[in-house]
Amino acid sequence: MMLMAAGLGTRMHPFTTKCPKAFLPLMGVPLVQYALDHAAAAGITQIVMNVHQYCPLDFPGILSDESEALLGSSGGMRKAIELLDDPFFIANADVLMPLPYEALKRAHGSNLVTLAVLPAYGNYTRVDVADGCVQGLGQGGYFYTGCALIAKEVIARLPLGPSDFVHDVLKPLIAQKRVGACILPQTYFFDCGTPQLWHASHAQFPLTQLPAITQQRFMQRHEPYTQGVIAKGARLQPCIYSDSQDEVGEQSVVYGCVPKGAPLASKIIVWGGLWASV
Repeated sequence: MMLMAAGLGTRMHPFTTKCPKAFLPLMGVPLVQYALDHAAAAGITQIVMNVHQYCPLDFPGILSDESEALLGSSGGMRKAIELLDDPFFIANADVLMPLPYEALKRAHGSNLVTLAVLPAYGNYTRVDVADGCVQGLGQGGYFYTGCALIAKEVIARLPLGPSDFVHDVLKPLIAQKRVGACILPQTYFFDCGTPQLWHASHAQFPLTQLPAITQQRFMQRHEPYTQGVIAKGARLQPCIYSDSQDEVGEQSVVYGCVPKGAPLASKIIVWGGLWASV
């Protein structure tokens, strides 16, 4: 399995000026830990993760270092190809969802790539699916979740260096009708790629749907979790999550102290002395 964690995380500024996006917390637990726990629950034992900035955690897998240059979505796979199984599974380190490893294997068949898709919503790229085959991108009733099963030959034939998964891999294979679709049952899907989405993931935190080890990990860190509200500061009941003793706007998410200059009456998210209005 390969966890995709390289990149500058520009959509998550200002927080990614201090920390790679995949290692920011969700309810106090690093985002990437949720992916690792889902992988363990799916029986995945070998994990490769690409990183561009740095890895602030003791990562229980293999790191593929892309600090010298950004390689793009498939360029990172190409660099790590010798470390991966055939076919290999990919997922995004900043997305919280059950990993559909077994479902993708069942749907893969003779496909060179099989995408895990969910019913379309929001601004995600649409995927057109018919008879289990991806017909095109940009329209249709589904969206690509970032999870896929990929034949190694598809990536191994790319030149070393930067490349894009959609442009250099998916579009040519869709034209050849070699990209399958695994339509997932409706489930939780939280993309934590922007401060607004990160905040929303706190507000809708699906604790009881997470793997048992993740629930234990969370409960070891926090007071009892009830009705979507957790407040370590006791008097901050309007907050979704707070380590702070400062009064802040309703539905704020605060890690540590609220920095000077932050609008206390507004709905904000705070981490590492940085803040954003949501």
